Amino acid sequence: MLELAHIYKTLGDKLILQDINLGIDHEVVALIGKNGAGKSTLLQIILGQIEADEGTVKYRGAVGYVPQHPQLANTVGGCFGSVESWQADIAMAEVGLEKSLTFPTSKLSGGQKTKLALAMVLAQAPRPSILLLDEPTNNLDATALRWLEDYIKHFKGLVILVSHDRSFINRTCTKVLLLEATKLTIYKGNYDDYKSQKELELQHQLLEYQSNLDEKKRLNSLLQAKSQQMQATSNQCYNKLMGIPKISFNTNKNASQTNTGRQIKAINSRIEQLASLEKPDIAKDYLLELNGAVRGGKLVVKLDNINVDFLPKVNNFCLEIRGQQRVVVVGPNGCGKTTLLRIAHRSITPSSGVVVVGAGISIGYISQEVSGLDFSLSSFENLLQSNSDRTVIHRQARALGLEAAALGLKPNELSRGQQSKLSFAKLLLGNHDLLILDEPTNHLDIATRDSIEHALELYRGAMLVASHDEYFLESIGITQTISLMS
Repeated sequence: MLELAHIYKTLGDKLILQDINLGIDHEVVALIGKNGAGKSTLLQIILGQIEADEGTVKYRGAVGYVPQHPQLANTVGGCFGSVESWQADIAMAEVGLEKSLTFPTSKLSGGQKTKLALAMVLAQAPRPSILLLDEPTNNLDATALRWLEDYIKHFKGLVILVSHDRSFINRTCTKVLLLEATKLTIYKGNYDDYKSQKELELQHQLLEYQSNLDEKKRLNSLLQAKSQQMQATSNQCYNKLMGIPKISFNTNKNASQTNTGRQIKAINSRIEQLASLEKPDIAKDYLLELNGAVRGGKLVVKLDNINVDFLPKVNNFCLEIRGQQRVVVVGPNGCGKTTLLRIAHRSITPSSGVVVVGAGISIGYISQEVSGLDFSLSSFENLLQSNSDRTVIHRQARALGLEAAALGLKPNELSRGQQSKLSFAKLLLGNHDLLILDEPTNHLDIATRDSIEHALELYRGAMLVASHDEYFLESIGITQTISLMS
């Protein structure tokens, strides 16, 4: 259904895609890779929005694309353009969106907007047999996620989804396509299968690397021995010791030196080959560190009889976090999770009720939007506000994938993913007893999520979290779940 053959693409002087080959049919596949790896470029080539420098793209049927941030008109009907209203109604019925064509899109939830964007694609003529979905799970609550999962599984065609949602990939995908260092590698199975295969590959690469180091050491010893042998052969004392006639000696000497010289040249060539082999990349070695600790039983934060007038589900809400508890608040979008986290952070005040923060407790906060950043300062200057140790700043920033060039830019000059990393870097560089995290993995690639999860596992403070990322929640060891479902 889709075939890519020997695709190459360079942007400016940077090679983005190198010899990409792929053949896939009726299935659901995930395209993963670090932010900036070239996933969007590959999608644009498939869509025909940009041309590859080399290679061919072939597919049967039509391609439909649902972008990460779809452009919506003011009304539902306006989003369908020249499509007949009855066709729009059929497409909306297929995705389960029960709204009139005059309904304002500003009043749609995140899940409803995803359904609308999908309906817009399905209403196209000809109907797409290939769907490209860019981060389709962003901003979806559990109900919308389950709907999308079921729809994708039953779609009669090919689905390629760009996603960092590992649990969603686990439940829907039969292949994982990893775009890394300009190359595309295909792994059979879901995300956990990919991860197991990747770990085995890494173990093999490390063993091979160690074997190459041992071989290099052996060759260096052999080179030293051969050099000494050659030196001994050229020593004139050898002539006297052996009593060989001068002419005969020179003949033997030259032959021996020539043979040894060839051996030395071959050994040097092999050593150069081994020296060019790089050590396998071990995903940042989990260099991220989180300071802060709370002794068991100490009061961290208490919410007592909290009420919010415009949120009926936040009614006489009570919560007490002590010691190193890790609490997640769950519920559908719009139920009040973000509001509760902001109340706990004391960014806003409730309609009634009391918030008590324990004595000496420092709170670190990550919001869904860019939080705690001064857009008048460079990214590096923002981080200096949390920690004056420049070496530590650079180490933590690199571990999050923020290079020196990015640190010289202001936050508004960074991509959304880089802004999220910068917010996290600032949090990591502080010393906090309580972390309040509102959808903290949004806009982060899988490698960064893995590193952050590992740091949070080792963190010795308390956490209050709102997240739809099931994989993330399982990794950080949640101890209590607060539901706003009813």
